[in-house]
Amino acid sequence: MDSYNVQLHWDDEAKVWWADSEDIPGLILEDETADKLIERLLIAAPEIIELNDIEKRPKLNFICTRQEDIIFD
Repeated sequence: MDSYNVQLHWDDEAKVWWADSEDIPGLILEDETADKLIERLLIAAPEIIELNDIEKRPKLNFICTRQEDIIFD
């Protein structure tokens, strides 16, 4: 079973999480929370992998990053 990395990123300006993957061509999604995004990715990623004729039973690794600039008065 091959392992595929999916990166989750926080867009501070748009206030949404978005995901992409170098391992899964065509995968890009966004949602308001990381949990909702992962739920969608669990459905979309295997479908996109199958459409790309890649292994049908992948192992997905979710890698989350969030960085915000906070200014205190």
